Amino acid sequence: MPQPEVDANAVDEDCDGVARLCAPGTSESCAYTGPAGTEGVGTCQAGARTCDVSGTSWGACTGEVIPQTEVCGNDLDDDCDGHASPSCAEWLSTGSMTTKRWMHKAALLANGQVLVSGGHNGSEALKTAELYDPTKGTWSVTGSMSIERRGHAATVLQDGKVLVTGGEGLNGWALMKAELYDPTTGTWSSAGSMSIERYGHAATVLPDGKVLVTGGEGPNGWTLMKAELYDPTTATWSSAGSMRIARAGHMATLLANGQVLVSGGHNGSEALKTAELYDPTKGTWSVTGSMRIERRGHVATVLPDGKVLVTGGEGPNGWTLRKAELYDPTNGTWLDTDPMNTARYLPRATVLQDGKVLVTGGEGPNGWALATAELYDPTTATWSSAGSMGIARNKQTATVLQNGKVLVTGGKGDGEFLKSAELFDPAP
Repeated sequence: MPQPEVDANAVDEDCDGVARLCAPGTSESCAYTGPAGTEGVGTCQAGARTCDVSGTSWGACTGEVIPQTEVCGNDLDDDCDGHASPSCAEWLSTGSMTTKRWMHKAALLANGQVLVSGGHNGSEALKTAELYDPTKGTWSVTGSMSIERRGHAATVLQDGKVLVTGGEGLNGWALMKAELYDPTTGTWSSAGSMSIERYGHAATVLPDGKVLVTGGEGPNGWTLMKAELYDPTTATWSSAGSMRIARAGHMATLLANGQVLVSGGHNGSEALKTAELYDPTKGTWSVTGSMRIERRGHVATVLPDGKVLVTGGEGPNGWTLRKAELYDPTNGTWLDTDPMNTARYLPRATVLQDGKVLVTGGEGPNGWALATAELYDPTTATWSSAGSMGIARNKQTATVLQNGKVLVTGGKGDGEFLKSAELFDPAP
């Protein structure tokens, strides 16, 4: 005798002459036809089909999305490779600074604005400063430093003020003086003087809030071994010992363990491949593994996994370098990674919010400024194009904004000192 119908068994249990294959109105996923490994990545998904009202057949499979050509401007991963295509990145003009600047410095303030200070306008060093407001895309003048500076260092302290140290003044001499910028008032005040004049030095904010200043060129042009500390709580300077090797044009990178990695630079006559560590808990310096090749004018960035990416610069015999390498703090060793697409001396490098590293501009092997940019992806250890800036630049600044875009300012391109600025948008 008739029984309740059971779906999908091809048997007519209720004896109405129709065997139901499925419950009317129900849906199920279809087999995904895209490439293996892309289902569920980005916009890619399997389709679905719906049982008809009689329960005797399934409708057509609809809604499947397989990899497509990346579409810029929609913030989606259309080709389902796990990230928006670098080809979607855009360079956009964002007005011009009030004056031309080269060898200047930029610092991201807590309020999201960017402080640009000093530099050289093609005629002389500058003491003026200005602010970029990313919410409006505009520039405005702020208070001037007490002295002209180019090639100085600028670091943001834990209280939000900006410490500026050293550099070259109007007469081309290296400077001892330091000063502080207060974003709340737009004014500068003295931060005392370092123990020695420095140009081409590095300044690094430590976990305890102090600032470590290392190396550089002194008043007579000699490279320096001396290091010193600025304590914001007492507004005083003290010795931090001496590095193992005198160096200028080096990089000083804060590691996740609180130590500072100092790499490369030059000793006054040749580029260096040596590296060393400063331990702020002990106040001591120690040698660590040497880089694979000598470098000066390179860039160094800390990756999300704690390793340090070093790339570009000028190597032995003055060669401009494509080579890149990684420092592993857990064992103090260096390993080669994929080289850049273009050799670059004095480029700028910034870590984006997705962990990739954007390298911009610099000088190519022929000494001319570069407009091209490229991205390093730590997950694949590969480089890809990030398009080109609107104009070639060297000794520009590059600052990651709070919205994830990168502000590039000034520099020198094709013999011209620049006041223009532009934005890199990783995912327009």
